[in-house]
Amino acid sequence: MKQFILSILIIALAQACKTYDIYEAAGSGRVDELRKMLAAGQDVNSRDYKGRTPLIVAASRQYPESVQFLISAKADVNAKDNKGETALMKAARMCETSSFPQSSDEGVRIMFMLIEAKADLNAKDKNGETALMKAAEQDKKGCAQALFHGNVDVNATNNAGQTALHIAESRHASDVINLLRKMTDREARRKEQQRQQQLLEEQMRIEHEREKQEEEKAAAEKAEADKAEAAKAEAAKADPGKKEPAKVEPPKAEAAQPEPVKTK
Repeated sequence: MKQFILSILIIALAQACKTYDIYEAAGSGRVDELRKMLAAGQDVNSRDYKGRTPLIVAASRQYPESVQFLISAKADVNAKDNKGETALMKAARMCETSSFPQSSDEGVRIMFMLIEAKADLNAKDKNGETALMKAAEQDKKGCAQALFHGNVDVNATNNAGQTALHIAESRHASDVINLLRKMTDREARRKEQQRQQQLLEEQMRIEHEREKQEEEKAAAEKAEADKAEAAKAEAAKADPGKKEPAKVEPPKAEAAQPEPVKTK
C-alpha cells in the first residue's frame, strides 16, 4: 500500500515538474521547447498554482514570440488566473514601450496579437478593473492606444466606481490622461449623436405609424361606403317597381324686371 501511494506521489510530482517547465518556457521565449512540450501532449491551457496559463505568463513577461506561438496553438486568450486577470490585462500592465510608442515595440505588438485573437477588451478582474485601467495605472500610453483599435469601453468602472481616466488622474499618469480625456470626449459625442439618431428614428416611426393608421381608416371608410352602395343596388334589383323619389328642384327666382325710365 505504501509503495502504491509513493508511486502516485512520484507521478504527481513528475507531472507538476512537467507543467512547471511549460510556464518557464513560455515566460522566457523558448518557443522550440514549447513546441516539443505541446507535441508531447502538454495542455496549452494548463494552469500553475496561481491559475495562470502559459499564455498569461508569456504576456506578463513580454515575450511576443511565445505569445504568437501559443495563440497559434489555440490557447484560450480570455482565460483568467486566480485574480481574474487575463493575458491582455497582464500585457497592458507590463507593457514595454519606448518613450515614443511605436507599433514595433514588444508591448504594443503583444497587445495587437491578443486583440486580433479576439481577446475581450472589456473583461474585468476581481477588482472590476479592465485592461485599459491597467494601462492607465502604469501610464502605458502605447498599450492604451492599442486598445482603442477595438471596441474598448472608456467609461467602464471598477468596483470603486473609477474609470480609467480617474485612475490615470489619481496616479498623475500624464501621458495617458490626455489620451483618455480625448477618447472620453469622443465617446460622449458619439453617444449624443447616437441618441439624436435614435430620436429621429423614433419620430419617423411614429409618423409612419400615424400615416398607416390614416390610410387604414380611409380604406375602412371606403369599404363601408362601397358596402352600403352595393346593398342599395341589391335592394333596387330585388324590388324593381320601387322607384326612388324624384328630386324636386327648388323654383327658380324670377329675374327682377327693370323699372321704366321716367321722362320729364
